[in-house]
Amino acid sequence: MQRCVQRALADGPLAALDDRPRPGKEPTITPEAKAWLVSLACDKAKEHGYPHELWTTRLLARHAREHGPAAGHACLANLVQGTVCKILGQEEIKPHKVRYYLENRDAEFEQKMAEILCVYREVEVLKKASAKGKRRGKPVTIVSCDEKPGIQAIATTAPDLPPKPGVHATFCARP
Repeated sequence: MQRCVQRALADGPLAALDDRPRPGKEPTITPEAKAWLVSLACDKAKEHGYPHELWTTRLLARHAREHGPAAGHACLANLVQGTVCKILGQEEIKPHKVRYYLENRDAEFEQKMAEILCVYREVEVLKKASAKGKRRGKPVTIVSCDEKPGIQAIATTAPDLPPKPGVHATFCARP
């Protein structure tokens, strides 16, 4: 208690509340190795030969252990998942998460959406009327077709955006 009072008199009351650095083991992972790991996390796991679309922290740790020393980062030979989480957390990178974005490019979107919802409602009314038997002798057939089939099945219209420290933490993909 007396040390806290002495620190408060010497450094000020707020500084006395903070912990001072203590002697201990120096960090073994170099800043260059951390930068390599963050850069790796900003790639897709697929780009490194894995069947996974995105990294998990466990997969990222295993990849760093296997390939980090060959890339000049021997300090990553014993990297564990928890350390990967800490390093990525400091950079606010979440390579295992996806955030979707979609641009509204059509100025008449609201009107078109209202028309489509009215069609859905009309179909629902016709189905209920047919089920109740109000229209005997005249079966109701509903045919639905998409005016743009396969728009996403063929290719995406915009590339995925990889995570960038300070910009966006997750992969941003267009649905």
